[in-house]
Amino acid sequence: MSRGKRLKKIYIEDYLQGNSILIRDVVSGRVLSLPNNKGAEGMLMVDKCVFYCLNVEDNIPLNSTIIWHNDGEYVTLYECVQQGNDDGGFRKLNGHDVRTKN
Repeated sequence: MSRGKRLKKIYIEDYLQGNSILIRDVVSGRVLSLPNNKGAEGMLMVDKCVFYCLNVEDNIPLNSTIIWHNDGEYVTLYECVQQGNDDGGFRKLNGHDVRTKN
């Protein structure tokens, strides 16, 4: 799995509580909690909780997989791209084949 297109940057200081980054959906009360460790990175499956916490206007698809990375100042969200050894000109992007060669 590798990083694809950047989807969103989140300024950590706006969401920092203790040693956690808490991103809330104010309507439903759902909370996404990420560790505040510089250099930390991970993958998230975008379920309804994550979808609403990250706001629907950011076009982060429901049921997709994203990569998050903490650089100490921002948490940046990226598309998750799967690449095989011999992809035949295709790559997996959120579970769909995307043409990479003409």
